[in-house]
Amino acid sequence: MSRVSLRYKPNRQYASHRLPFVGESRGGWSLWDVPLQGGHGGYDTGIALAQMLLIHLRQQDEKSQESAWLVEGVVLAMLDKARVSNDEQFASLSRQVLGFMRQIAPCIVGAAHHGCHAVDDLDIKQLLTRANAGLNSAKE
Repeated sequence: MSRVSLRYKPNRQYASHRLPFVGESRGGWSLWDVPLQGGHGGYDTGIALAQMLLIHLRQQDEKSQESAWLVEGVVLAMLDKARVSNDEQFASLSRQVLGFMRQIAPCIVGAAHHGCHAVDDLDIKQLLTRANAGLNSAKE
């Protein structure tokens, strides 16, 4: 397998496009342009890339819509990569995602305890009804 190396792209117009895991892939932009290799080493790759994302997010305006889109886009890009990967690539991606989420999870838990007051008045039963409605909205 060929040796790869991610790099920052300081000359990109948008701050998020400077990140080493954002790039052009298969004719378009990917927010997870990370080679699907490394096997179990992908875990460490995921941790490091998550830490870079967190540093990037802390440098942006807290209410930045671009930051929210970036986080959403990273997850969607990971799913897109999974869809087109072979078994060996999927194993590497799985480790990347696991490392990434292990780093992101404590931040999400902390935010849930200290900043997500919008959920305080939500009713679990109503949310379950809404979730089930969504699952059944596209019945064939």
